[in-house]
Amino acid sequence: MRYVVLSLVRNLRKHLSGVLAVALTFLLIEGQIGVTTGLVSLMSWPIDHSEADIWIAAPGTTSCDTGGKIRRGWENQARELQGVAATDSLISAYYNWRASDDSIRLIMVLGCSLSQDALGPANHLAPGQQTLLTQPDTVIVNQSDQAALKIRGIGDRGTIGNLEVRVVDFTTEMPGVTGPYVICSQRTARRIFRGFRERDTTFVLVKCRSENEIKPTLSELEKNEGISCFQSSAFSLRTRLYCLSTTKAGIALTFIACLGTIAGGLVLTDSLYTVTMSEAKQFAVLRALGVSLMQLRSFVLKQSFLVWIAGTAIGIILVSVAGIISNAMGVAFTRSVWSLVLSIIATSVMSAVAGLLALRSLSSSDPNQLLR
Repeated sequence: MRYVVLSLVRNLRKHLSGVLAVALTFLLIEGQIGVTTGLVSLMSWPIDHSEADIWIAAPGTTSCDTGGKIRRGWENQARELQGVAATDSLISAYYNWRASDDSIRLIMVLGCSLSQDALGPANHLAPGQQTLLTQPDTVIVNQSDQAALKIRGIGDRGTIGNLEVRVVDFTTEMPGVTGPYVICSQRTARRIFRGFRERDTTFVLVKCRSENEIKPTLSELEKNEGISCFQSSAFSLRTRLYCLSTTKAGIALTFIACLGTIAGGLVLTDSLYTVTMSEAKQFAVLRALGVSLMQLRSFVLKQSFLVWIAGTAIGIILVSVAGIISNAMGVAFTRSVWSLVLSIIATSVMSAVAGLLALRSLSSSDPNQLLR
């Protein structure tokens, strides 16, 4: 190992391209995963920012933006179960926003309860903002969506369906993907969705007394017909997978991520192979001096391993910097342990493949030919 380290240090300029190839490929893979998971996580924003443990929805619901109409009576039935601490309801559906210049933009309306014990995503709003939403026909939108919705400031108006609404405040924690989120009271939501009566809702939210009560409560609710029941974490994952596998944007994003990873892998493998083969004459001299082929194989694999270690370390630093920059620009970038492990495994496999290909070439070559 000492000779391997000395060789790398002595030929640092030659091996620098291999180290950078590993680092940039690591950044590419981690970046593709981070951006993809970050964007699809915005689809499950209403679930992830609620206090509910269980979501009750219409039969066949595949994600939190495809819910149908169910009875609010399920809220009372769920409250009667022993493990339930609180219940709530949420009205959500896509609708068109018509701005003052008659331009139209697709939005996701979230009609939330505004009480102190509410479980819906309105919890992330400040108490003063929730009070503002108690006024008739008022909404709150994300600040980054002002330009898309042609809103100049607080007090501006827009039309959702046939109802004119007034913007009373902005928030910075409500990003959308397929369309901006617009939060309002349930009273305003029912005025927007004329087909929703007082007894109708899209989702019933259930909060259990403890984590141990979640699965038993879910099992009890699943015995009822006419509804679908999900644990919050499972419903969030289901929503993200639905976005990736069925929507055109999700499929395109997945395809680009896979294509970028494959391209990065090919570049990495070729770079490391070229760096290793550039030392072919040195290996030929060692073989002519009596060094066994097994020792040369060990040398090449150790060299590939050290190059991978150095490149991965630089790659982790680059990913951290990229995450800071992307968050500052408002781009969703999610980092997790599993994505880090996946990137490490992918680059290690690519580095090993490059080393093995170089070994195969060296093993099949005659030392006399390499020395010419």
